[in-house]
Amino acid sequence: MTVERQYGGTRLGRQELEGQLLTDSPGALWNREMLERARVRFVDLPEMRRIVVAIDPAVTSGEEADETGIVVAGLGQDGNGYVLEDRSGRYTPTQWAREAVAAYHKHRADRIIAETNRRRAGRKHRPRHRSERLLQVRSCLARENRARGTRERPL
Repeated sequence: MTVERQYGGTRLGRQELEGQLLTDSPGALWNREMLERARVRFVDLPEMRRIVVAIDPAVTSGEEADETGIVVAGLGQDGNGYVLEDRSGRYTPTQWAREAVAAYHKHRADRIIAETNRRRAGRKHRPRHRSERLLQVRSCLARENRARGTRERPL
């Protein structure tokens, strides 16, 4: 059996035989095309009812660590949710706290929501996160042991 017969017409064949760059992950909830269709130009955004900065901290920091997710999201007057900015990256806990506070001020957010999904990292760095309240930042912690839907409704 030839390689073309075996892999032709498959995702792997499109990538390896046809040289297509496939950036979407199989089984993902959204693909690039869906996101592009839903994209809204900044000038077309509705007024926001509420804006939050959401943080999903990585367990460790450093070059090999996972990224810390930092997203600014808003609930529009039209009832739709909008991602206003993605500041995710590889940060130390102090760096991600500063990034989140900067995003909070830039977007005039209502609150910062940080997930404490790792006992060690969440508790170890909680005092640093609380010290950011000195900068007039409203924050709360969402625990991973709750149902995912409960944690994911900050808006």
